[in-house]
Amino acid sequence: MSTLNIGLALSKINNLEFILIKVYKEFDNNAVNYLEELEQAINSDLVVAKRLVHSVKGISINLGAEKLYEVSSELEKNITENVKELIKINYPKYVSEYKLVIVEIQNYLKGKA
Repeated sequence: MSTLNIGLALSKINNLEFILIKVYKEFDNNAVNYLEELEQAINSDLVVAKRLVHSVKGISINLGAEKLYEVSSELEKNITENVKELIKINYPKYVSEYKLVIVEIQNYLKGKA
């Protein structure tokens, strides 16, 4: 099953694939240090962690990453409410889905090179 809904992503930008490619490249480039930064924030600064997760939540629908949107929403809620038990449960789910999205974006971009 695909992690990305390319049709959804294209529908957000009038089916202009060149824009989708640009957005995917930018997201992929920003991913390099993102998970490291988020892990540090989860362990030391939940305000920063919330901002990082919120940013990904905001872009995930435009990427066509519906599952990432769902897990981002849940983790953001856990962070906002400072429910450490749920953060411990949902953070690994978030990281896993984030990594899947990155791999699928990279594969998509390879097919367009």
